[in-house]
Amino acid sequence: MLTTGTMDTEPDERIKVIIENFQQQFQISYETISIYAGISEDSINNFVIDSNSISLEEKYKLAITALFLHHICNKD
Repeated sequence: MLTTGTMDTEPDERIKVIIENFQQQFQISYETISIYAGISEDSINNFVIDSNSISLEEKYKLAITALFLHHICNKD
């Protein structure tokens, strides 16, 4: 995974998969993610549709929040 998975997947796509996983596995909504990230729910929706539609600052906040929530949700 560290050699092929990282090189074959764009960072934005990884964040999209994490967000989709939040919704499916943990029922975490865009609204909840937006509160934690400090960005609008519309920005998250726009990111999922087209990752280039939001600013780099919003993308950074979303990525950090998604990775942190992913870490918390997958703790044993």
